[in-house]
Amino acid sequence: MKQTAAFFDVDGTLVDSNVVHYYRFLALRHTPVATRIGWYCRFLPRVPLFLLYDKIDRGLFNRYFYRSYAGMQADRAREGAEALFSEYLRPRLFPDALEALRVHQRAGQRTVLVTGSLDFI
Repeated sequence: MKQTAAFFDVDGTLVDSNVVHYYRFLALRHTPVATRIGWYCRFLPRVPLFLLYDKIDRGLFNRYFYRSYAGMQADRAREGAEALFSEYLRPRLFPDALEALRVHQRAGQRTVLVTGSLDFI
């Protein structure tokens, strides 16, 4: 019997968010409010370059953007992924997109989620 599959992009399709928002959540999760201003002052000037790289080549964007995680402890980031889902992503799931995903699952199709996000997210 032939197996069929349905592929779903996660970021922007199933959920109203993207890899930049995930990073911000994880980076600021345990950051005191007073320190956040400094973080934004360092991060926001890089956003135009992120946008330019994304327009030129998504791989270029990924190589440049994921350097933002340098220095973040891996266990802290992985621990934050659970909170990221429950506190940030779950409320941003598109109901219609989830229903489309469920239709394919009920039809017995393999469902594949595609994302440029880090594996633990």
